[in-house]
Amino acid sequence: MYVVTVIDTDGMSMEIDLCESHEEMEKMTVLQLKEKIARQGNSERPDLRLIFKDEVLHEDSKLLSEYGIQHKSVIHMTKASPEGGTYMTQRHAAGIIIVYTTHFPRVTYSVRLL
Repeated sequence: MYVVTVIDTDGMSMEIDLCESHEEMEKMTVLQLKEKIARQGNSERPDLRLIFKDEVLHEDSKLLSEYGIQHKSVIHMTKASPEGGTYMTQRHAAGIIIVYTTHFPRVTYSVRLL
């Protein structure tokens, strides 16, 4: 079984079963991943924004392998922002909030102290 871990903006993670074989994995698209996430997480697929290694997975028809995604990769799921980009926050125990803001093709980070 080929799986990836998807982490949402609240830090909750879910394991997504992608496929059974390496050949299927090589043919898996971003759209197919979004559909699997939507089915498993009861989300609306059009609202999903995915980030892998600081890169937004913006082309639904692109293969996951073109982004370097493989078995056991970790992908971040974000919400659409009003400006057309995406955002995600991570809260840390030390009172630090990291905000990731994405306007294709860049991801910017800001750190806020509580």
